[in-house]
Amino acid sequence: AEYMGVVPLSATSRAFMWLSLVKGLPFVTALLSLAIVTLSIMGYIFPKVYEVFAMIPDRTITGPMYIWNIATGGYYEPNIVGAALSALGLIIGGQVLERAWGPREFLRFIVSVNLAACTMTFVLVILCSLITRERSFLSTHVAGFKGIIGALTVAVKQLYLDKPRRVHFHPKITFHLSTQHLPMAYLFISFVEEVIVERDPEEFPLTVCGLWIGWCYLRFYQHLPGMPSPGDPREEFAFAHFFFPSWLRPLVRPLSWMCFTAAVSIRCFGSLPSAAKYSRKQPLVPLSLVTASTPSAALDGSAMTAKRPGSELAQKRRERGFQLLELRLASLNNQEESISLNADDDSTKHV
Repeated sequence: AEYMGVVPLSATSRAFMWLSLVKGLPFVTALLSLAIVTLSIMGYIFPKVYEVFAMIPDRTITGPMYIWNIATGGYYEPNIVGAALSALGLIIGGQVLERAWGPREFLRFIVSVNLAACTMTFVLVILCSLITRERSFLSTHVAGFKGIIGALTVAVKQLYLDKPRRVHFHPKITFHLSTQHLPMAYLFISFVEEVIVERDPEEFPLTVCGLWIGWCYLRFYQHLPGMPSPGDPREEFAFAHFFFPSWLRPLVRPLSWMCFTAAVSIRCFGSLPSAAKYSRKQPLVPLSLVTASTPSAALDGSAMTAKRPGSELAQKRRERGFQLLELRLASLNNQEESISLNADDDSTKHV
């Protein structure tokens, strides 16, 4: 009855409730959330912190030469309200992803996406300044955790395979999180907030770069224990299929394939392995990393992949096709070896 509001809670009771909430968080998630809020409060008290941590290209390449801004700009939120919302988004996403991947891989994902997204945004600002010959672009202030939050939405959608899940970040508090349109919904909300409402589009490129870099990392580079090779080659995770509705995919797919071919030719990405290696029954993340049966689990249910009608039959057909292809290649190799042996015999006879 006290928690229902009949008796007002004291400050000590509220403190204990928040401590119990933080106590159930994974280590990296709690540490990063605390760091985001702390940096924002420090920037509010000491305005000099903003110049030191926010990415300002004019101060990065000239003047004080704050080169580290490229790495720290993504972790610094200039607005305390924005820092609180970013910490909340990190708590929700980290509660799921850190338990599934482990703290080391989750931290590697955060650091890699932040550094790549900030570097890409920095290069875009420099290019805009060179093309338009406007030095005002170099005074652009880029800071915020929005790029990493965008990457987390991509990772959550990939992990749950477009299926709504119940996300637990406290035993008594649950959220029904629908992941089907999560990345694009976050992108739309960011566009409305930054471009239309605040009329400050400086941070929106960081959000877009974070979404794209997060997808690239998961698609080509992430190597989880128990998986046959790095990346996720499944058709459901292709760029056109993952981000766009069905009526737009025929238009986006050729362009994305051209970009992928060009990236492979200059060795930015490696060629993806066959999707046949990824069985529908095999989880994207080893089930030993996800304790769904415990009350503190982040996943309500043990299945990590979506079962679709006819998927097992299609998988058997693909495996049969690969077996026939291997047999055909083996027979061709045997024929080539026999031809080379006959040629050697004929040459020895003539000698």
